[in-house]
Amino acid sequence: MLPHGSAKLNALAAQCVVKSLAQVNGWQVDVWEMTTNDVDVAVQIYEAVLAADVTAGDPVVAKLATQGVDLPKLLADAGKGRDLITRADIAEYAAAASVIATDGFAVASMLMPNIPKMGRRKSDSGVDVFDIRLDPLPSGPALVAGERLSLASVKHTLTDKALALRAAIQQSVSTKHELNQVYLTQQLRVVVGRLQSEGMAEAEARRTFLFMADFPDAAYVGLYGVAVVEPSMRDDMVAQLKHLPTVTGAHKFRIVTFPDLTNVHRRCP
Repeated sequence: MLPHGSAKLNALAAQCVVKSLAQVNGWQVDVWEMTTNDVDVAVQIYEAVLAADVTAGDPVVAKLATQGVDLPKLLADAGKGRDLITRADIAEYAAAASVIATDGFAVASMLMPNIPKMGRRKSDSGVDVFDIRLDPLPSGPALVAGERLSLASVKHTLTDKALALRAAIQQSVSTKHELNQVYLTQQLRVVVGRLQSEGMAEAEARRTFLFMADFPDAAYVGLYGVAVVEPSMRDDMVAQLKHLPTVTGAHKFRIVTFPDLTNVHRRCP
């Protein structure tokens, strides 16, 4: 369900190396220490998404050029992006690669509704990464083995406030805070609409709402919080793990160290 940049995203996932750290209060905790090469590929993903996978040799580009329309330049929206949003978008793609690599997410079943945006100065709220698996031949109005909903919330920071970042992430995947029933319903409505727009039958797409039963039932739901930080913040983030609240269900907290996250926006149009 990811229309652009999927080849590069899979390439980054293929070189992702996630290391398990601990299990704390019901959370599985791990870390991905990105290399500079990983960062290069993350930037390439974002460039491909902005360009809608259009290349200079595309005949559409050539045709429009005869009319004075520079399609690649217009798609890049060069100089119009906000630095914070550019960094956040790239961080989300890095996180997406990590859940593809280790957590069973797949490009064919993933949805990232917040990016790409219609404009690079706008920040949309909501779950950052969905992965949904539905049985095409359900026997009744109940979930069955193999059906699964995975939700990932991704946040980054350039400050040394590891406590604030940890707290924001844990709240974003908490049913007592951001991921309450009303908010979850709104988010799943987006997923249902996208599934139907891609050709799924209405009745099948509506089964998405069944994940709300006993949410988050570990048999069918996985929740992921991803903190993207400069490598210098790694130890501070690890020190915060002991403060994670006790949870039930399938919860994972991932630390992604991203070299030169502070300046990655400068590498984009």
